[in-house]
Amino acid sequence: KQTNYSGAIELLSQREPLAGKLADEYIFWLGEAQLQKGDFKSAAETFARLVSKFPASARCLQAAISEASARARMDEWQQIIKSLQQSEGPFQAAVRSGATNDLVVRGFLLLSDAQFHEKDYDGAEKTVGMLSRFSLNPELAWQSQYLLSRILSGGGRVEDALRNSTNLS
Repeated sequence: KQTNYSGAIELLSQREPLAGKLADEYIFWLGEAQLQKGDFKSAAETFARLVSKFPASARCLQAAISEASARARMDEWQQIIKSLQQSEGPFQAAVRSGATNDLVVRGFLLLSDAQFHEKDYDGAEKTVGMLSRFSLNPELAWQSQYLLSRILSGGGRVEDALRNSTNLS
């Protein structure tokens, strides 16, 4: 929180072997420090390691979404799609369980954005449409409407995109 990311990374890395039951927390906060520092490759790898090594961790869903966020900063769209659509992954498990928190919303936004970048406009529209069942805060509602406008425009539905964009303010 004091923005000494290099110091945090060094400390967490050195102490991780001694973390015991808190190993998942050490890995999570290591990934967060790497993400905040702008080392997106290391952050993505660290979050993926948490998901792989600690699938029962309370941080697993957050790590999966943070991994996707880091990969989005590197334009690794196919990897985002693969990890967020993985049927046994933490994101799909949260969706199946009926979770409606902001992490799940962010997961849908990241997945839809990745599909958009891969020119899967129908898939992206369907994914962002899943958010209609959520009660979104104003920021996330705006993000979903903006993304939908981009998807519609990218898919050649300019009139629909224009109509949708009037909801942005």
